[in-house]
Amino acid sequence: SPDLLNSWVTVTSRIPKYVHCDSGLCTLMGTVGGGTEGSTVFNLPLEMRPSQPRTFICASDNTSGSVVIKTDGDVQVYMNGGSYLHLDGVNWMALH
Repeated sequence: SPDLLNSWVTVTSRIPKYVHCDSGLCTLMGTVGGGTEGSTVFNLPLEMRPSQPRTFICASDNTSGSVVIKTDGDVQVYMNGGSYLHLDGVNWMALH
């Protein structure tokens, strides 16, 4: 499980996690809330970083939001007025 930054916290007992498969496929899961939109929720290890920024649409408690994964490994969340966002379904191929 990643160390959550910038006041982000686990919501609904769904601890944020990331998985890196041998094939290079990376996956996020869990639910986060409480932080400031656009701030870094956590940082991914080097081997999980994408070659270019990636944006994913995810479900929130209000409507939908987005997860942005930057090439430096920062994971940022935009909840569009919601109080939490589900990370499930975020999948990408790692650079390394």
